[in-house]
Amino acid sequence: MGSQIGGATQPGGAFSFVGATSETKTPTRTAANGLALEGKWCFTLKRKQTGGGAAATKKTRQAYLDGVEARRYKIGLKIKQTQTVDELSFQGRNGFFQMVPDPAVTNELNIAFSADPEDKWVGFLPPPNVKRKPTWKDKLTVCYRYKLTVSPVNRVPQAIVAVTTYGDLAITAHHLKSVLLLADQEKIVRTGTFALVP
Repeated sequence: MGSQIGGATQPGGAFSFVGATSETKTPTRTAANGLALEGKWCFTLKRKQTGGGAAATKKTRQAYLDGVEARRYKIGLKIKQTQTVDELSFQGRNGFFQMVPDPAVTNELNIAFSADPEDKWVGFLPPPNVKRKPTWKDKLTVCYRYKLTVSPVNRVPQAIVAVTTYGDLAITAHHLKSVLLLADQEKIVRTGTFALVP
């Protein structure tokens, strides 16, 4: 697992990302021999300044939410050449919505990162005018419920590298890597990624 933060001022200037976690429960096999996961994808923020109590926490949270709303976000997943992402969706205010495959983001990922011949990158953008519904796991950890279906999945476990950043930033300038794990026997799968912040 790895992570990288670099090069960009965060929204509001109040925090940086310091890590990400994913937790999924009881995956299901699909008719196409795929795996369908559902769980939480969480991101931990770090204030640049300590102290301030509840007011500072509230300010940091709002700066993050305002930044994501204004700048949007993009996501990349690295899967096998023979695989497809049948679904990547997040819970919004009116149920789950599907992320949209985007050739430009895919091309950006291919330029930014190398991949083995048997792997490929797939990039996604959110549809217009739709927002993820955030929940706060603790003071500075925001979580989003998500669904992921990949097929076919012939060998498990399979680690999927996930890259996310703001929609208006180049991936090479700023990104956070996470690891999502495809597994079909474990009832609960938790993964964690910790960033070294400059």
